[in-house]
Amino acid sequence: MVTPRRLLHTAKTAVAATIAWFLGHLVPGELGEYAYYAPLGTLIAMVPTVAVSVRASVQTLVGVVIGVLVAWALLLTGSGGWITVPLAVGIGTLIAGLPRLGPGRDYIPIAALFVVVIGASDADAFSLGYISQMALGAAVGVAINMLVPPPLETKEAGDALALLREDVGRCLRLFADSLDPKEDMHDDSSWTRLLNDVDRRSAAAVRSLAELHESRKGNIRARREPGQTTSSDQMLLSLQRIIRQLYEFADLFLEREETNSERADAPPDDEALARGSASAHADETAKTADTAGGDALGSTTVRRAVAETCTAAAELLEGWNPATGLAPDGAFDAAREALHRLEKVTSEDAGRSTFDREQLAVVVHTTRAVIAELAARLDP
Repeated sequence: MVTPRRLLHTAKTAVAATIAWFLGHLVPGELGEYAYYAPLGTLIAMVPTVAVSVRASVQTLVGVVIGVLVAWALLLTGSGGWITVPLAVGIGTLIAGLPRLGPGRDYIPIAALFVVVIGASDADAFSLGYISQMALGAAVGVAINMLVPPPLETKEAGDALALLREDVGRCLRLFADSLDPKEDMHDDSSWTRLLNDVDRRSAAAVRSLAELHESRKGNIRARREPGQTTSSDQMLLSLQRIIRQLYEFADLFLEREETNSERADAPPDDEALARGSASAHADETAKTADTAGGDALGSTTVRRAVAETCTAAAELLEGWNPATGLAPDGAFDAAREALHRLEKVTSEDAGRSTFDREQLAVVVHTTRAVIAELAARLDP
């Protein structure tokens, strides 16, 4: 894709290669005859970030030197080309398998082959010319990259975090919507799909932030945005903590679905007993329908309180302003009031089973943790 960033990189590469070609011819003696290797060194150095540019140049030069040494060792044996060529490629490829050589590993067999095939008649001059011109070109490339630094990956990282924030907010809203008595709470396909999206977005955000950190190393543009990575890192950390709480919600839904499925699949005798028991306690159930509703989240009052809290947390999250690090006015008050109502409703209802109380404890703890995490980052 043709973008301003790509066009800048293209222009810098063309200029750097031209400068390297010109300077290569100025190298005195026989070394100047190998000026065509200088632009090749520039191409190696012209990568999107300054730090990678330096690292790739050093690693490539190390690879070239190793390849030249392999070729010299083979030429000293006095063997013919039909022996030295396959050995140069084979040994170079074998050494290229060693770790920590980076992109320089690819140049080990190439350099060995060049010396054996092209420079065999004058291996000393060719080897020195090859290494010196590659080094010259790489130095020019690094210099151009530092003088005209590539743009930082700030926008890409911000976009990745925004997408992750949106998906996390959608998960909270899905939980709130699922508490509507008219909604089917037994279908977890939406949860599964959204959580998979969140996992992918989270991994993409981690990669984008890593690229942002890499793009800032040695880049003078980074001085203009000294706190950008800190705020982005904090946002990612908060979102990852909230995601862990989302899995608590998901586990609760799956547990509810599994329990309800077991009840639905119960043998006829068990179903009859269940109906008999329900009939025997019909009056009591009718009296407590508004507060106990059949399971921890069956109560209309509790459902409404949980839904309001999750919706408030979603609005707080979606209103997170990355530029200022603040939330919309009144968002925290609404979230805290919703959480307070939830805690009040659950504490007043003491007529639940142990299982139901455990479910409610998970819900309250999870929503409290989400709001507390957002408060730690956004409350001024």
